[in-house]
Amino acid sequence: MDCSQGLCNSLAPEMENLSIPTAFGVLLFCSILASFLSGINSLQTIVYYRIYPEDRKSLKALVAAMCLCDLIHTGFVWAGMWFYFIQAFGDVRSTNAVGIFLPGVTLSASISMAVVHCFHIRGIFHLSGRNYWIAASLSLLVACRLGGSAAVTTELIRLRDFLLFKNLFDALVTIGLPLASAVDLLIMTLKLVLLHKGRRQIAGEGVAIRRGTKNVIDELIIYTLEAGSLTAFGIVLCTILWFATPKSLNFLGIFFVIPKLYVNSLMGSLNIRHRLRSMTDNHTAEFTTIPPLSMVPESLNSSRKSN
Repeated sequence: MDCSQGLCNSLAPEMENLSIPTAFGVLLFCSILASFLSGINSLQTIVYYRIYPEDRKSLKALVAAMCLCDLIHTGFVWAGMWFYFIQAFGDVRSTNAVGIFLPGVTLSASISMAVVHCFHIRGIFHLSGRNYWIAASLSLLVACRLGGSAAVTTELIRLRDFLLFKNLFDALVTIGLPLASAVDLLIMTLKLVLLHKGRRQIAGEGVAIRRGTKNVIDELIIYTLEAGSLTAFGIVLCTILWFATPKSLNFLGIFFVIPKLYVNSLMGSLNIRHRLRSMTDNHTAEFTTIPPLSMVPESLNSSRKSN
């Protein structure tokens, strides 16, 4: 018996004290919530293709890929539920088992989160006047987060024992979750700062801003604050449960939901353009083919030229 197997056997009795509701209650509720959010994301995808048939093929492909990744993630979630509630029904020790579903959930979630982060980084890149330093710094953080998730997935597949993984590689999750939250907060903060800066700059130059354009900026600020806060809160809650309930899978239930919030953030950013176009009077054409965060500078520039 090697040392890792001995550690696993010595820790296994801890699982005996768990009850079924304690072990699986939050997990089941969050699985249902994740499925509900996945349905909303699919509906948003359908709405996107109906409203924006003229969008670039690359953007349409991105939406299709994200929808597919979201559905795959949901499939892995319910593969886990099948294992816990059918294959290992009534056995609380099954919380220690790592099937193919857990690495699958981790990998698909990490891909969704990384793609959405990159999408918002692109928006910041345009808002900041093509500032490569900001974009590169954020991209590096996203790459580190994705690398950590890949390491977690690899070790879960190799060890096939969750309790053993947590005792040997706790630092991977301890660092990875706060890093993802930090990226969310940085992206949200930079968006808000750049939007406010652009508005003040144009007002300072004496450019007459149409009421519709003001409403667009205000709408983007509110949406950025709401979406960024929601995803960051989800990760913070997951991190708290990781430390507060080490013998249960409550944190995993929250982790089931988090990728859905990211995909919803992406689809909301694309579909909100329809609402923004109705607020800009004669500026409709400028809001047709590019994401909201890259619209604002171009619309403001066109206002500057017209004056």
